Amino acid sequence: MTEIDPAGNANYQPTSRAAAIAMRGRTSELQARVLEALQRCEVRGAINEQLAEMTGIRLDTVKPRANELWRMSKIALLKDDRRVSSAGASCQVWIANDWICSRSTREPRKNSWKTRALKAEAQVDAYRDLYGELLFPP
Repeated sequence: MTEIDPAGNANYQPTSRAAAIAMRGRTSELQARVLEALQRCEVRGAINEQLAEMTGIRLDTVKPRANELWRMSKIALLKDDRRVSSAGASCQVWIANDWICSRSTREPRKNSWKTRALKAEAQVDAYRDLYGELLFPP
């Protein structure tokens, strides 16, 4: 049987499950920090490496948070703009929705199961914040 982790990855290991459970409460806080950093970048946008530097969050933690924000349609991925990282890799550029203007962006698939899962998780977090741990234990 295929198991799916909270980030939507199939066949993950028990250590991944433990990591996902440990991150459950912090995900929305980290997403907010990434979104705030992107809003400060204005029309320039930023690559994952720049977001990691701006927020003080590890790069391997910034990447999934930016992807989650993109799937929730809170940030956009520029189509025609790529930047070079410090390692020399060509990287995609994220931009806050407030600063898109008329720039061409890539949209996530709206009906993908990952997008639906992330939105459902965000709803559960909102209900947990509203009604407390009593109804929704972590």
